[in-house]
Amino acid sequence: MLKNFIVGILIAGVGAMMVIYTEKIMQFAGRMEWAEYWIRVFGGTRFAYKLIGLIAIIIGFMMATGLLGPVVLWLFRNMFSAYNPTPPPEI
Repeated sequence: MLKNFIVGILIAGVGAMMVIYTEKIMQFAGRMEWAEYWIRVFGGTRFAYKLIGLIAIIIGFMMATGLLGPVVLWLFRNMFSAYNPTPPPEI
């Protein structure tokens, strides 16, 4: 439990750094051509780095609070239902 909390906070921290230091990351890693082509707002690469950072923040906080597993299972419950079938009713 403590390990998940610490890892979640670290992931959220890395995501926050991605959002804050987007320009430095872009100078280091370069532009993403697909982002420039498909995301035409706010300079596609910058927006993509900020979006990836925001997703990391959300996933990190969900991991730290223990909500990541239940939310993933809720989102993909139809996919995973074949692996945990309900038993047939008893007669």
